[in-house]
Amino acid sequence: MLFKSLTIFKRINISFIAAIVCFFITVQYSVAQQINTKKTNLPDSVAIKINKKSTTDTLSSDLFSSNSNTNNKNSNLNNDSIKIDSFSYLPRNNSAIKSIIKYTAKDSIAFIDSVRMLDLYGDAKVFYEDLNNSSEHITIDLNRNTISSLGKLDSLGKLIGTPEFKQGANDYKAVKITYNYVTKKGYLKEFKTKEGEGFVKGTNVKRDPENNFYIDGAYYTTCDAEHPHFYIGSSKIKVVPGKKLITGPANFVIEGIQTPLFLPFGIFPLKRGQQSGVIIPQYGIDAQRGPNLRGGGYYFGLGERLDLTLTGDIFTNFSWLLNVKSNYRTRYRYNGLVNVMFGNNKFGNPDDASYNEQSTYSIGWNHAMDFKARPFTTFNASVNFVSSNFYAQNAQRSATQFNSTSNSSISFSRGFKNGKYNLSTTARIDQNLQTRTISATLPNIAFTVAAFNPFKPKNKPTAEYWYEQINMSYSTSFNNSFTTTDTTLFRSRESGAWSKFVDTTFRYGVTHNLPINTSFKLFKFYVLSVNANYNETWAPTTIRKEFINNEVKTRLVSEFGRWFTFSTGASLSTKWYGMLAFKKGKIAAIRHVVDPNLGFSYTPDFSEKMWGFYQEVKMDSTGKMQKYSIFERSYGGAPGQGKLGNITFGLNNNLELKLRTGKDTAMKETKIKLLESLSFSGAYNIFADSLNLSTISINGRTTLFKTLAVNAYATLDPYQNVIIKQGTTERLQRVNQYYFENNGNFGKITNANLNFGYSLSQATFEGKKKRKEERKKENDKWGYNNYELPWSLSLNYAIQYQANSYTDLTKTAYVQTLGFSGNVTLTKGWTFGYSSGYDFVNKKIASLFIDLKRDLHCWQFTFSWSPIAPGGFSFFNFQINPKSSVLQELKLPKRKDYFDNRNY
Repeated sequence: MLFKSLTIFKRINISFIAAIVCFFITVQYSVAQQINTKKTNLPDSVAIKINKKSTTDTLSSDLFSSNSNTNNKNSNLNNDSIKIDSFSYLPRNNSAIKSIIKYTAKDSIAFIDSVRMLDLYGDAKVFYEDLNNSSEHITIDLNRNTISSLGKLDSLGKLIGTPEFKQGANDYKAVKITYNYVTKKGYLKEFKTKEGEGFVKGTNVKRDPENNFYIDGAYYTTCDAEHPHFYIGSSKIKVVPGKKLITGPANFVIEGIQTPLFLPFGIFPLKRGQQSGVIIPQYGIDAQRGPNLRGGGYYFGLGERLDLTLTGDIFTNFSWLLNVKSNYRTRYRYNGLVNVMFGNNKFGNPDDASYNEQSTYSIGWNHAMDFKARPFTTFNASVNFVSSNFYAQNAQRSATQFNSTSNSSISFSRGFKNGKYNLSTTARIDQNLQTRTISATLPNIAFTVAAFNPFKPKNKPTAEYWYEQINMSYSTSFNNSFTTTDTTLFRSRESGAWSKFVDTTFRYGVTHNLPINTSFKLFKFYVLSVNANYNETWAPTTIRKEFINNEVKTRLVSEFGRWFTFSTGASLSTKWYGMLAFKKGKIAAIRHVVDPNLGFSYTPDFSEKMWGFYQEVKMDSTGKMQKYSIFERSYGGAPGQGKLGNITFGLNNNLELKLRTGKDTAMKETKIKLLESLSFSGAYNIFADSLNLSTISINGRTTLFKTLAVNAYATLDPYQNVIIKQGTTERLQRVNQYYFENNGNFGKITNANLNFGYSLSQATFEGKKKRKEERKKENDKWGYNNYELPWSLSLNYAIQYQANSYTDLTKTAYVQTLGFSGNVTLTKGWTFGYSSGYDFVNKKIASLFIDLKRDLHCWQFTFSWSPIAPGGFSFFNFQINPKSSVLQELKLPKRKDYFDNRNY
């Protein structure tokens, strides 16, 4: 570098300045002459460019070549600097630079032709192919084909402007970087980079042409702190960017202290996204099956659309469980998961009489179709078919062990004419794991026609007359269902026995439904709704009952049968408003809104002989006759007996209060809900010979003080209940006598629920925002710390009442519980959560769950404990581990699971 700034010239005597100017003009003239003439060669001279503004120039393969000569005959340039990016490039065939080099610097740029070196100062940047190098000082050496970059020391002796090297998606930082753009090799001093979820730092680094790094005195960590809380240190590390990191002998270091944890070598995946690898199992001890390893196996990354996970559990008594799981996905079309588990569990000693060996299985499939793939077409699956003992023996969570049911369903639907018509099919299986009962619908095929107005002209946007508002729809479905046990269903049978099983167990048929309804206003304020409904069922078989040899025998008849029902009804509804206003005082008004409704529905008695759906059979030798339906074993059962003429009634109430707040012009009214809802509903059958009035349902809800939620429910029986003796047993039965006739009340509450829910947090007591800001300013003024302790508390108090739970009418059953849960953030990193409940009847704590979490920046600590749990299944789980998924197996767990001491 000859000069750094033009100000230097002012300090030199005039004669020296004149000599320098002459030399500079000579150089400029010779170079300019070379630029303006394409047939001339480059001069062998010194070119200096000094510019305080940011400059962007380029170097081409034609500008600096090993074949440049020094002839300079035509000079005609008066400028005091060189505009390098204005060169007209000469074609060259043998050059080290294969592409254009772009560069920029904010301070100065200088080129020395004698040594073929270009220096950039002040926020310098160089762009070459996919390489981006920035630093305080960059030197391009054309003889050595290198680009070197350095930082500089500021006035305080701090190193600033250190090099940053980017190539493609990779970013590297170092104190010094030297890169050979011919061999693609490089050297980095005090190197640091981010690879995947981790960070790599080393002292001396070599880069090969394949962009691999070989690092001495290095470490790897997933902590992003300037001084990491932990790292894996090694004398040698190789980094294959975006793929993997390989270490030699390594030591685990925490807070700068070396631990006894030693690795002979280490391989850490750096590949972003999906990748294959080993899954480390978890160690545990089972009281029945002994020490075990759970969840170990291998993950296969098969691409963006598919993966496969093979894991298993193994116990010292040779019990085992195999799990095959696969996720699949096609963007904008569908995604799903297949999960199959099969295991064999052994309990006890094979020589003991109590020895037990059981096989378990679980078949899971979840599939969802993207609606955008095919509009009006859906296909979804949620299959979870398990053996009756699967959850009890293999569940990893205590809540799952108590699962007593399992449900599976697969559905497909297709819409036509923009959804006007729809065809769907569904298969469903419901399991009761306690009784081992299986109820299935295989399949259900339905065709529906969306609601339409048959009497409304097509050219009218809305219905105008009452008959144009008549609305109807249609649906038909084929159904096949059965209920049996898993042991019966999977039993091996011959062809004849299987046909008999299907005939006696399966119920199938076709149903039709045609609802018609309309509504219109009466007297401006009332809405009259009228409806009619027609249902029809087709059955392939019927039954006949006969009294033979003093017993009733049932015979299955293979014949087509059909039965139907129809009903009609009407209802009237409106709203009544009541307002009580006050001119003075804080209370401005009280508003009461009442929603009454009154209706009537009629259904004929389809058990009458005229319909042909019921017949009579003699029950005993006395000649006592009893009605039965020939369709009672068909799908959908049989039409109901008895004529129904129900008068339905209901009343819903809403009560609000308006309060005046503020004074004079700032006064405003605030609404407060005293009673959000209080409803009564029931029915009266005018055709019943007794017990015409149904039970009365009472529901209420409101919110007090903006945070206390109150919900209530009760059932009121208007009839007397008496004890009926049947042999040695007794039971309660309603009799046709109103309760108020003997007790003076409208009825007796047979069951009720009252629930209070309340939530609290630190915000509840902080008051208004303005007061909070004032308190903060006051603390800042006196130097106090504005300490906050975020917390929350949820309380739930429930009372359940069940009358007549015993044959003794004087006894009742109460269940009274208090549940509470919440969390407290003790400090920035500590969080304490809890959940518990107290049973007032049994006077004991029903459950207690405690969660403690600590955020350790790059690590996390969790502790879960349940000293009191339902069924005695207490557990605890302690674990400390890095947050990064790359080091997820670097953890310290300690646990005692609920299943370690359970009895099967």
